[in-house]
Amino acid sequence: MDYRIDMTTVLKLKAFGSLISEVIRPGLCTGCGACVASCPVLALTMKGEQPAIIDRCINCGICYYQCPETSYSIEEFEKSIFGRVRRDDEPFGVYKSCFTARALNPDVRKVGTDGGFVTALLLYMMDNGKIDGAVICSKSNTELWKAEPKVAVNRDEIINNAGTKYTVCPMILGLSNAVRDLGKKSVAFVGTDHTIVAVRKSQLIKNEYWGLGGYVKLTIGLFCMECFSNRLLKEYIPNKGVDLSKITKFHITRGRFIIYSGDEVLLKAPIKELDPYVLQSCHKCLSLTAELADISVGGIGSEPGWTTVIIRSEQGEKFFNEALNAGYIEAKPLPTEGFNTVVKSSTFKRKKATESSGA
Repeated sequence: MDYRIDMTTVLKLKAFGSLISEVIRPGLCTGCGACVASCPVLALTMKGEQPAIIDRCINCGICYYQCPETSYSIEEFEKSIFGRVRRDDEPFGVYKSCFTARALNPDVRKVGTDGGFVTALLLYMMDNGKIDGAVICSKSNTELWKAEPKVAVNRDEIINNAGTKYTVCPMILGLSNAVRDLGKKSVAFVGTDHTIVAVRKSQLIKNEYWGLGGYVKLTIGLFCMECFSNRLLKEYIPNKGVDLSKITKFHITRGRFIIYSGDEVLLKAPIKELDPYVLQSCHKCLSLTAELADISVGGIGSEPGWTTVIIRSEQGEKFFNEALNAGYIEAKPLPTEGFNTVVKSSTFKRKKATESSGA
């Protein structure tokens, strides 16, 4: 049975020129790379943080439909992914249960963000043959701390690339690399809301050319209030007197942007100082918690050193329970206070984005 949605019945066929006028020029592009990855004639590439055309476009419209910023039916997607639409008492999307969790291994907790839950879950899946690759965010080998997608194929690569990178990253190019170049058949995908939407479009819209989403076994969505331009690395951090080569970890928590070198804090600054570097597209983003992911994770709502985990799908619940029973993670129910904090933060972001859009 073909469960996918034929968006050509909803949208008039458009092409890359439409993306330029409707998404890129208005500042809605998130730099996810979905259009580039889906182009059947490889006519697109990423130039800096945005896509650009480098060869003849055949006007197939695939890039337009795969962009997470073009229209889709959230209700139809929820029905296809979760079997139902969200209820009125689900302000941050469909979910089955909420936990606060962390890696049991202290070494994993040390390299991860908010307790290393995502790293531990990926390690469980890799160690036990559930996946043959994980699409994660890594650091560039040529530009200090520039975020780049990576296909981790073993536990060392998962551990060595742990930790959140807060700048724009074309994650769908990582998925393309996993499937088309490395021949991976079963991957986990980790990303923020817009990249999760791009994966879901690849899974649910009939005209996705490469079928990339069909190889994704689990989507892990990261809470995201804002994402930053690479100017953060080139301007803000050096101007603060911080040497990029000495940084080992970034963290945003409780309204503070923190930079570490091992256990030493190199910088602790109010998050408001980073406003000039926020991507323009973030001002229009409604979702804090990656509402279409199998599992959504973030630090909001949990005590330091723990991760808030929202289980949304049966697939997410399955792998969460397996990792728990295998001793890779520990978890406890998310306290009411923590749940309310997630609701408050999610509602705040949605309201702010709605007002920014003039809706």
